[in-house]
Amino acid sequence: MPPPSQTQPTTAVVLERIQNLQDDVRELYIKIDLLMAEQRAFNINYTKCHAELLADVKDHEKRLVEVERLAETLKDLVSPLVIANKILIFIGSSLMLMVIAFLWAILTHKVIL
Repeated sequence: MPPPSQTQPTTAVVLERIQNLQDDVRELYIKIDLLMAEQRAFNINYTKCHAELLADVKDHEKRLVEVERLAETLKDLVSPLVIANKILIFIGSSLMLMVIAFLWAILTHKVIL
């Protein structure tokens, strides 16, 4: 066997580098396993939260339908009140005009009390 040259590594150096590579590969496997476990935990948590969100959305949709139904009921109940309010405004406005006219008549001395 020829003697090793200065540029060629010795067998011990090559074995040490191989050992370092094996250690690095083991560390990578450990990190990949940890990442996979974290990903699994995230997926489980995401699925659970997504199911809860879907249940909440369905509950809110039911409540929204109920609120819309109540809004329609209130709309039906308020429409007669709107008409009554318009009638009262007309009567109040007429009375107020009569009072203003009466006061004007008193001020201009057309009516004597």
